[in-house]
Amino acid sequence: MSNLLAEIQAKIKAPKDKENTFGKYKYRNAESILAAFKDVQPEGVALMMSDEVQLVGSRLFLVATVSLFHGDKLIVQAKSAAMHALEKKGMDDAQITGACSSYARKYALCGLFAIDDSTDDPDSKAPPKQEPKRDTSSDALRDAWRDGVEDSLPENATPRQKAEAYAEAIARDFQNVKTVPTLDVRWDRHIKIIDRLRENFSDLADKVADAYENRKMSLEGQ
Repeated sequence: MSNLLAEIQAKIKAPKDKENTFGKYKYRNAESILAAFKDVQPEGVALMMSDEVQLVGSRLFLVATVSLFHGDKLIVQAKSAAMHALEKKGMDDAQITGACSSYARKYALCGLFAIDDSTDDPDSKAPPKQEPKRDTSSDALRDAWRDGVEDSLPENATPRQKAEAYAEAIARDFQNVKTVPTLDVRWDRHIKIIDRLRENFSDLADKVADAYENRKMSLEGQ
């Protein structure tokens, strides 16, 4: 049965076919991967997905499980978890859960089908370019962070809602760091988005800058 999984992993092509016009980057979602799976789906093989909400300490997590079957026999399963927010600006309860489910399912599918989520993922249809070697693990973290923000938004999100989501996510990211050097790295990681905020929503860019300065002063005072 493992041969079937290996066959799918070798054949599946799931390029980042979605584009975030605000952040100016491409991404894929769970629906993109499902469509790619159907293109290479072997006869008799079925895919099933399910979600379960778990309480870990004081936080809720949604755990997505992706199961691959051949006939009525389970071949393999993959799981991924995403923290379930209790509220998000501009979203109702159903949208929050749906976005969380989509995010968790996407990374469960990526794990099942061995899809690399870095910028240099091998399933990209673009021809390889000769570029200086860089830290692709950092690229993968940045892409995963951006995908998480994108998946948290409703489909009809306005440019302002998108900008607010990015500003809030960047501010939270700053709060999670433990040292000033790491904080500076995070600032550099988000600088393109911050510049876009300054061009279009200067008040949100100011909030991000304030979050950076406040966290820096807090760390320097420890």
